[in-house]
Amino acid sequence: MGDTEIEVLHMANAHRNFYLESENFCQLYLKDQGDPSGKRSLDSLTVPKATQPPSYMAKVKASFSRAWQRWDETEELQLRENFDARKDLQELAVLHQRAEGGIVARLKKLELLEADIGVEQASILLANRHEKLIRRKTYTGNLKVADTSSTHLRIDRGKDSLAEFGMVNPPPVPLPDLRHTSIFTCSICTRPVIGNSCLCRGD
Repeated sequence: MGDTEIEVLHMANAHRNFYLESENFCQLYLKDQGDPSGKRSLDSLTVPKATQPPSYMAKVKASFSRAWQRWDETEELQLRENFDARKDLQELAVLHQRAEGGIVARLKKLELLEADIGVEQASILLANRHEKLIRRKTYTGNLKVADTSSTHLRIDRGKDSLAEFGMVNPPPVPLPDLRHTSIFTCSICTRPVIGNSCLCRGD
């Protein structure tokens, strides 16, 4: 019994298919309660198949044709160049025809983003020409600017400095471990970019 004819047909087919697998064949008839004399064989009826909604992968593929395809060296190089050009996450997804999650995963593998950054956070960091990413790397990076083990004595401003150096303000402390830092790396040789281009390009 069922509320609709489709429901009855569906349950009847499920019953018949179950017994067919066990080789216990049975013949089913459907009877309309409003017309007790009328019987219809189930073999003469078909149940309309319900259309299944498209899967998640199909939806993503419809928007990004290269989703879940293998990355090759050429595309990785293009991703580095687009990243160095400060494209945001949405632009990278369109340019590479890949979902944002796939772009973020590859940027992590190329060590252009930290491993603990999610898609939503990456979208924020890469917005406005990577403004927040640059700020994050500048102020939270492990930058060593001075040798803390140096034995050089610091002379305070004032009389001591005037007596030692002949000036009120002492000269700056030598920083032998001061190193150049760069936010971006060269897409060809992967070394830090100094200035507007890398020396490996010959300009």
